[in-house]
Amino acid sequence: SDDPVPAGYIRVDGGLTPDVENQLATIKKIYIDAVQDHMDAKAQEYGYDNIFTAVSYTVSTNETYKTEAEAFRDWRDACWTAAFAVFQSYVAGTLQEYPTVSEFVAALPEPALGDPSH
Repeated sequence: SDDPVPAGYIRVDGGLTPDVENQLATIKKIYIDAVQDHMDAKAQEYGYDNIFTAVSYTVSTNETYKTEAEAFRDWRDACWTAAFAVFQSYVAGTLQEYPTVSEFVAALPEPALGDPSH
């Protein structure tokens, strides 16, 4: 048929079916952006431009910056590990629906950092 395909659907064998693959990619992008924004905001609380610049200080000769950067690096890894575990649970069917973005971000690990002092 030449009828337009509604957003979120694809035509399969002449019928309409949800475009699950595209939906998953869109959902994943929303959550990935939220994780990245969360990490960048935390890094900015400590005076860095973003998580990338915070982690770049792991090679600093200043021990305070280096220690802080290592904590940011470890936290970044823990956040991504947790986030991708949720994605894998959803794809595997062990998680029936995604949490809200705010619930998802709130469930991320906390960084092992002191007070922002510099």
